[in-house]
Amino acid sequence: MIRFAERQVKKILEGVKKVTRIDVPSPWKVGEEITAVREEDGIDRPFALLKVTGVREHELGSMTEEDAAAEGYSSLDEFVEVWKEIHGGYDPSAKVWAISFELVRPISEDELASAGGV
Repeated sequence: MIRFAERQVKKILEGVKKVTRIDVPSPWKVGEEITAVREEDGIDRPFALLKVTGVREHELGSMTEEDAAAEGYSSLDEFVEVWKEIHGGYDPSAKVWAISFELVRPISEDELASAGGV
């Protein structure tokens, strides 16, 4: 399971966001399928099934405009501002793990309901 902020859900479902960065070593491997969830009223709600297509460790400050676009942002500056909001700061020398993924399929509310998840 991988958790995303609500503001990222639409970007993932539309194929705009294809990468996410985390500040701990990746628990996921290339080829693995993971459930993407968003928090709603304190409950993790699945919204998509994703397939990991790449895992790469690098320094946060080595990101490019193209990297920021793959993250779903209009610029590297926008990515940095959101990173600061989430993590309380921005250290360009910090090690991060870039998890690339592709959308396998959305998970519908009907599917959740029939599985007893709603």
